[in-house]
Amino acid sequence: MTSLHAALAEPIRQSLVETLGDDTSVRVVAVENTIGLHVLRDFPYPCCTYSFQPKGSQRRICFDIHMELAACIVGRTIGRGDEIRVVDVGQIGRDEFNVISPVAGRLMREIVALWSEVVDMDIIEPEIETSNVYVMDTRIASDDPMFHIRFEVTWNDRVSHIYLCCPAPSLA
Repeated sequence: MTSLHAALAEPIRQSLVETLGDDTSVRVVAVENTIGLHVLRDFPYPCCTYSFQPKGSQRRICFDIHMELAACIVGRTIGRGDEIRVVDVGQIGRDEFNVISPVAGRLMREIVALWSEVVDMDIIEPEIETSNVYVMDTRIASDDPMFHIRFEVTWNDRVSHIYLCCPAPSLA
């Protein structure tokens, strides 16, 4: 699973270079086979979680862009470490979705391209959620078996994460 999803690192990096800079790097740092409740514990509140439903599946694939990373993608000037305030990285505004949604769209298409040789996939019903409570209610069931892939994103002496959450049956 680690080597399979490592193939997403460079496309993710390319999607982020325009807004974060050429020194951006991305790598897979963890892969877990767990349940939905354990996946959601890593999501911040508020969150920036995109999900989409693969054709022929009742379950959704989610990926969460950590709020510090989301704030930097949309061009907010924020502190570092202890200087980061919740207000600086809080909710993504409607106007900011126009900046981050193309990045998220590329990530969705790269996931589909990676799996397309094995699973017949199309992106249907893509959605964005900013509350992890609603992600749990409608996207990830607490007892669903999941693969949880964590990508580390580094740029400009910062470190953040993107989490990819896939229902285990979709990768069986």
